[in-house]
Amino acid sequence: MRCNAGVEHGGEMNDRLDLSRLAAATSSFPPYFEALEDETTWSYLARAMLLTGHSGPRGFVTEALFGKPEIHVGRPVHSGLHDFADHLHLAGGLDEAVRRHAMLQLSAPFVDPNDFGRMKEKVGSESASGGGRQLYVDLVNNFRDTPAFCPACYGGDLAELPGVSYYRRSHQVRAVTHCAIHGEPLI
Repeated sequence: MRCNAGVEHGGEMNDRLDLSRLAAATSSFPPYFEALEDETTWSYLARAMLLTGHSGPRGFVTEALFGKPEIHVGRPVHSGLHDFADHLHLAGGLDEAVRRHAMLQLSAPFVDPNDFGRMKEKVGSESASGGGRQLYVDLVNNFRDTPAFCPACYGGDLAELPGVSYYRRSHQVRAVTHCAIHGEPLI
């Protein structure tokens, strides 16, 4: 059995997919959608993967959002935020991406502004290795190993954005045990 696409391109329906055609057809993925208030970069990546049907932790969607497929967005400090800001069409570019979505921003009040500025440029580039050590802040131990959320925020998200909720940066700090907005214990 042949499908129209197979007839046009001379292939059978069960032939292997030509990846160059797939790449061209999906060049606009992941689709643009708004990053939500205080949303972590890894929460945005997870939503993009759900919308595109891609389930792997790294690869195609990570590269589209952050410039390289091997960027580990689950780490408190990761690179690729210039690309992320471009994807989101943020007027403030890297500064706005860091201010609104990067875990790095939560360390700003505790470090030298010059060191923070250098680190911000590093996360905008292709590599942010050793970032936490450069700030003299133990970022890994300041943030949770597994995501936390507020049940009231979750319920509010679902009421406002049917079928969608997201992880907030402020809930990912180990020392934060309750939601600052609702006073609910974080799960």
